[in-house]
Amino acid sequence: MWSAGEYSMDRVKLEKYLNTTRLIIGDTKDTVPEFIKEKAHATIGAVFIDVDYYTSTKSCLNIFNYSDNNYLPRVFVYLDDTLLTSESTGELLAVNEYNKNNKNNKNISVDTLLAEKMSLKWRNWIYLGKKFYHWHNFNHKEYSTPIIGNDKELKL
Repeated sequence: MWSAGEYSMDRVKLEKYLNTTRLIIGDTKDTVPEFIKEKAHATIGAVFIDVDYYTSTKSCLNIFNYSDNNYLPRVFVYLDDTLLTSESTGELLAVNEYNKNNKNNKNISVDTLLAEKMSLKWRNWIYLGKKFYHWHNFNHKEYSTPIIGNDKELKL
């Protein structure tokens, strides 16, 4: 869908705006393992994937192949490039393969109601919210801990 150079970036200008964030540029098959090995990052609670292709998405999903201490029990996963694809191509194929290979303890699944809930506040969420998934680590020691109390509504 895109041509080379359509989204150019001025790295020096961008890095001037990053106060508490570090920009890591490179092939995800190399940068994801390097990032995890550093152990200088906070516990992972969200992963945003916008890499367009099956192979790069598959490399990105390797972020979930490390010690359980690196993650919350459920992690938001945003998949940007699911338009005009199927579960047999692109990002969704990478997710399906990940799930097939991790079926006993870890799984990525669509958040079925997020889009509708969020669209009550902002109508564009009906579209954007359908790009959010959750990575579930069923073996995480806190997976069964309630994330909201019985008397409180989940605030998103």
